Amino acid sequence: MKSFPASLAATGTLAVLLVPACALAQSPSADLPALDALGPGQYSLWVSGAAEAEATTVPVTTADASTPKTGIISGEASQRARYTYDDFAPDATNETGPFVISMALGSALVEMEGVDNPGVTVGLHVTDAVEPGMHAVEEAFFDVGPSAVPLAVSAVAGPLGGRPTPFASDPEGAVEIVRMDRDGATGRFALTMGPLMGDGDAITVRGAFKGIPYAPGLEASISGSGKLEGPAFDTVKTDVSGAGPAFSLSTGFHDEPAAHIAFSEEPEIGTYEPGNDGLLTARVNGEPAAGSVTITRTGESYGAEFDLRADAEGAGISGSFDHARPE
Repeated sequence: MKSFPASLAATGTLAVLLVPACALAQSPSADLPALDALGPGQYSLWVSGAAEAEATTVPVTTADASTPKTGIISGEASQRARYTYDDFAPDATNETGPFVISMALGSALVEMEGVDNPGVTVGLHVTDAVEPGMHAVEEAFFDVGPSAVPLAVSAVAGPLGGRPTPFASDPEGAVEIVRMDRDGATGRFALTMGPLMGDGDAITVRGAFKGIPYAPGLEASISGSGKLEGPAFDTVKTDVSGAGPAFSLSTGFHDEPAAHIAFSEEPEIGTYEPGNDGLLTARVNGEPAAGSVTITRTGESYGAEFDLRADAEGAGISGSFDHARPE
């Protein structure tokens, strides 16, 4: 892997908007914020125009990696910065990318006229084809995968949990990549973009980040048998059921879960079987399942190996996943 990777994501239900950038021979005249004001593992973000927000020298903690979008929406978290692989790309992995740095600010820090519970998300997408240095923003593209261009940016602002406004028209500004590898990401940016649809104020986003640590993203290898034999299962949704985690395994974002694994309390590392003790319940194709689930932990994230079957349905599901965080 090269000395860089990164990428981005948007909030809400909108498609990701990517603005490609190209490398410059010399620094553009963008109003880039200084990196000197930041310590290791800190970031700053300023937003003006269509939305107003400011968060300076904010430390990135391990909670940032595990804070879900729902934490921003509910107000449990005021901000979140994350550097991970870009799950907008269907084939993204922790080893090959593409990657994303996203910065999200919640309503405690954002003001938008006439908008309740406003939020802003800014993202930088980088593949291993990008080079360190200054990059000027070019024309915008709608719904372009980050693997199609070496570097792209996006911004959305609006009601959290609703339909935020995408900004990608007539972009101006620059992104400087200082370092992006598996040990951390450092860079800065200054960008102005108009709303993609309709009239309205442009948005200006300025930010800097230093040594943002890489947070591994979810990876899964799951297969079905019997009535579930066929396509690979590659989607794992994680939430909290009662006091313990619950994992829903399915073939895609909109599909019904093929299997559901739920713990009534936080499990220790080890192997569990669904049974009468009530700690673990498992269902395959909607029916009670037998088998085993082996849980591993890395910080706040879960991993699992499992082999489950519902005899009445003649359906089974087995495999493993890693780096799953409760949403």
